[in-house]
Order: sequence, then structure tokens, then C-alpha cells
Amino acid sequence: MTDSNPAPRWSIPQMHSVLQCMATAGRAILDVYDSDETVIATQKADQSPLTEADLASHRILAQGLADWGWLILSEEDTRNHAATTRSQADTLWLVDPLDGTKEFLRRSGEFAINVALVHQGEVIWGAVHAPVLQTTWFGGKHYGAWRMDADADPRQASAIRIAAPAQRPVRILASRDHRGDGEATVLARLDASEWGPATCIQQGSALKYSAIAQGNADFMLRLHPCMEWDVAAPQAILEAAGGAVFDLHGQPLRYNQSESLLVPSLVAIGDASLPWRIWMEPESA
Repeated sequence: MTDSNPAPRWSIPQMHSVLQCMATAGRAILDVYDSDETVIATQKADQSPLTEADLASHRILAQGLADWGWLILSEEDTRNHAATTRSQADTLWLVDPLDGTKEFLRRSGEFAINVALVHQGEVIWGAVHAPVLQTTWFGGKHYGAWRMDADADPRQASAIRIAAPAQRPVRILASRDHRGDGEATVLARLDASEWGPATCIQQGSALKYSAIAQGNADFMLRLHPCMEWDVAAPQAILEAAGGAVFDLHGQPLRYNQSESLLVPSLVAIGDASLPWRIWMEPESA
């Protein structure tokens, strides 16, 4: 990839046009969600569900983002997924038209649309729109982190910020009933520490990161793989709010840098002073 092209900088009207596109896609999702008809889901190659709501949102976002001229890397369009195609893109969109399709099918309301702008491996701006909540979070490097009602002008948005210092006991985004062995081990160590017993908060999809960004939670650990479009937009917002998303070595996540679009295990955190490494590796304390 070239280093010669500077990172894009946006005006508020340009930003607004992307947020409006996401709100339109959200309404298309709700048309399916609120319908009296049974939602039919098919299975993709990775065994994840696919609905008409995923596809309707994808079509709207792909059309709305096309005018920018940057590569669009959407979960629902595999044509640009090949590394040979992606490696030529200095700047690209990472798009999840419906993050949390399983939550959509459960009718929990905890699903979202993720749109992120990546430049030379770094996510520089992202937005997460929750159709049921009619709420959008957005922000990134040089832009701050914001929350607003859907269809509002970004100038009417409210600034958000992580909770620092983190609360005691720590508020962790995890379920005590549905978690893997790794998460259970970390939770047990945390409970036994001065920061425990942890208060567990259940939240779906990219809304987890938004909870940390606006100070409603402190920490999240994800030890099972996800995709780049699941994480990029939330990372942009959380970092702009004063938090961080990084791998288990403490390195910030970067995008479009390898053959695979899989993201390794990750940590999302508000207050960086939290001793998360001790909870994971107590012998290193």
C-alpha cells in the first residue's frame, strides 16, 4: 500500500450524508423486523444466518457509499473480499449491514449497522446505528465521539466519554450463563480481585462497545473470532471517547493488513489503567 495519500478529512455535511444513509438502511431493516410475516433466514457458507433485512440494508449502504469512490468491503458482498483486491485499496469502507442477525431473529432489538472508514490500516472514523433504539453513535480520530437521535443533524449530537476512573466493582460486558471457558476463567479471576465481584451487563452486537464509550460499562473480552467489519466502527468510536480496542498483546487493531479478514481475540476497555492483564494471566502479576 502507498503512504502518499493523506487520510480523508470530512465536513459535517459529508458526515451527515453517511449517517442519513445508515438511518435509511435502518428503516429498511425495521420494515422487515416489524412485519407480521415470518422472517426467513438462510445460511451462508460460514453457517451464519442471512435475511432479507441484511440484504436490503446492504443495497442501500452500497449505493449511498459508492459516490465516495473508495472500495466498499461489506459482509454481504464477497466480490471485494479477496486479499488481492483489498491490498490495492489505500482507503476503504468496512460495512456490516446488520450486525447481530441472530439478535434480529430473536427480536431482542440488540442489533446495529456498522460503517467504518479505514485508511492505510487505521480506522479513522466509524458509526454504529441501532434501528430499534433510533440512536446513532459516531466518531473517530480528530472528530470526537458522539451520540444522536436518528435523522438528527450531527451538530445536535451529544458528546460521549468513557468512565474514568472505572467503577468498582468493574462493569464487564459478559454473560454468566453463556460464555466460553476462557471468558469464565477471566471472570472468576476478576471476581477474586479487588475489582470484583464483577457486575455483568448483557448487550448485543456492536452496542457493547457503545456502552463502554458512553460510560455505562468498563470492560469487554472477546475470545472467539469475529470479522473486521464487526469491530472497526466500534473501535473508532470507543477510541475517540477515550477508550481502546486491542489484541491480547495490547496492540491496537489494524485492518486490511492480512490474507484473512478474521479478527483475533480482543479486549475493549474504557479506563486503560484497569489491570486486565492480571485477570488474564495472574501469574504475571
